[in-house]
Amino acid sequence: MTEDALLAEIIEHSDDDGPRLVYADKLVEAGDPRGEFIQIQCAIAAGNRDVSLLRREQALLARYGARWIKELKPGVVSGTFCRGFLQDLHVKPRKFFRHANSILTRTPVTGLCVFGLAQKRVASLVDLPQLSSLRRL
Repeated sequence: MTEDALLAEIIEHSDDDGPRLVYADKLVEAGDPRGEFIQIQCAIAAGNRDVSLLRREQALLARYGARWIKELKPGVVSGTFCRGFLQDLHVKPRKFFRHANSILTRTPVTGLCVFGLAQKRVASLVDLPQLSSLRRL
């Protein structure tokens, strides 16, 4: 399965860790630390509170978190990782609208905070079909 197909599967089934863990295995095989991060966050979300896992999660986040956020394209200011993926995003509206499709096909967004969104743009935001799984705005 291609990376794009796996990401689409993760987004479509955002509550299922199966696709995330398949993607994580591929990243680990390629030597990408994000794979380990996904595995660790999934284990923690499943109830594993081993102190070494929590420490490793924080170490990976401290070392790579900013880079992983930046990889989503301009406009994403910050966010919260959940089970290895950014799910709650803080974005700048102009850049977000310009790169929305690219951002929303790379991570399962369930929460969105848009800084300085003009009232006239709210309808444009709500009409984005990729935001159908949004739980918080």
